[in-house]
Amino acid sequence: LMDVGERLIAGGLGTAVPALEVVTRMAPKFAFGFCKLGYAYLNEDKLDKATKAFEKSLLLDHKLAESYNGLGLVYQQLPKARYTAIHYFQKALQHNRKYVEARYNMALLRQALEEHDVIHDVERILEIDPGFAPAYKLLGEWYEVYKEDFEKAAIHYAHYMSLVPEDPEGQRLLANVYLRAKDYNRIVELLTEYIDEHPEEIPVLSVLAQACVELGRLEWARRYFDDFLTGTNEAEKSYYQDPWALMSK
Repeated sequence: LMDVGERLIAGGLGTAVPALEVVTRMAPKFAFGFCKLGYAYLNEDKLDKATKAFEKSLLLDHKLAESYNGLGLVYQQLPKARYTAIHYFQKALQHNRKYVEARYNMALLRQALEEHDVIHDVERILEIDPGFAPAYKLLGEWYEVYKEDFEKAAIHYAHYMSLVPEDPEGQRLLANVYLRAKDYNRIVELLTEYIDEHPEEIPVLSVLAQACVELGRLEWARRYFDDFLTGTNEAEKSYYQDPWALMSK
């Protein structure tokens, strides 16, 4: 039942609650069961029940970092409770210094509060887990918003896209940052070098094509778009019925 509940939570399904409620009734002193039940309630936006489940788990095991992280996720949704949420994320990290999800949740919230030194949290995340994709997106946003360093922002967004190619937000962020920069030559230079080193990052090709259009390099744009359409999935191809007609306008 515990395994079933965990799989359902991972899928964001509310049906995890009944299975995990059974687990907690069968094993009332199993702290991790109450912790997972808290996340199941959280997936259903039942914040009061989630809070009680996390608190119960901590009564049974006061060192359970996942439960402190869960309380942080609850409190960040409550009015005027963001600093309480940060406190719980910090408590999670006290018990597990390598808990990247808790550090990321704290960094995300601190950036929303415009605490500009959040970059140190993000860098620490990537020291622990260089493949933690959301950190690259957050790092790109930091460079774009607070430093207005569009070149570094573009590199981090491109890295995010390579790790999570199914998320269209990466492409949107990258396109937006080069449009903000209005330095199409530099963006082409950066991304051309980047795509040479990372040919698997197919979404970058569409951004390169758009930049080439702005520079009037239509043959280059055609080549990049052809490569993009060849490498992308069928769902993505459906958005581009006739890109050359669009570029000629």
